[in-house]
Amino acid sequence: MALLATSKDPVFVKKIDLRIWLLRDEVESVLKERLKEKSKDDIDLSTLAEEYRSKPVELKVLEGGKGKEEEEKQKDQENSEDEKVVIRQCRPQLSLEKIYAGSLVISELNMSRIHFFSSGHFLEGQAIVIEFMIPQKFIINANVIYSHQFNPRSKIISTDKFSYRIAADFTFLKEGERTLLRKFVGSITPHIQKSEKMEKEEVEDETDVNISPDESNSDNPLPEQEA
Repeated sequence: MALLATSKDPVFVKKIDLRIWLLRDEVESVLKERLKEKSKDDIDLSTLAEEYRSKPVELKVLEGGKGKEEEEKQKDQENSEDEKVVIRQCRPQLSLEKIYAGSLVISELNMSRIHFFSSGHFLEGQAIVIEFMIPQKFIINANVIYSHQFNPRSKIISTDKFSYRIAADFTFLKEGERTLLRKFVGSITPHIQKSEKMEKEEVEDETDVNISPDESNSDNPLPEQEA
């Protein structure tokens, strides 16, 4: 998809396909599968409830006065811990009518919220599950905060009809979801490399700013004021 503005160069917008379903449908599907494997009396519902219970967010006290070396060391340590974690995810066995198609523009995604187009409508406050259809697929839980019908006269050409505009906040219901999202957001964040011309201009700007008080007052002294 290319957007043409005043410039002759096209700006490419990266889109990602999504699959969305209700968390309630997933829980019902998991319960049915476990009923097939075990008898009703052998199923421990407390384990299932714990698996889908919201986890409290751990708040860390920030220590002030850290240097850049310590911050980089801590960041490298967090990245190494993320690499050691093995995260296993799987899509529940749902019927096709319970799974909706969606489309995401990567600029509308961050670590706390997502905006996307959907073929299905959801109620505000509903718990949903979003699967990112990329080569390394991953699943994130979220709560709907906005769901409205999209302009039916839209000229967007697509094989799927996305009739609704959705916004949702991530809940990170299951372990590892935050790590997967952080890695994905980091992989799509552009890394801008400064050219030699930009670095030279920055150096010239710094030399212009760093003027000693004596030099700045010698040519244009301030007029004396009477008390």
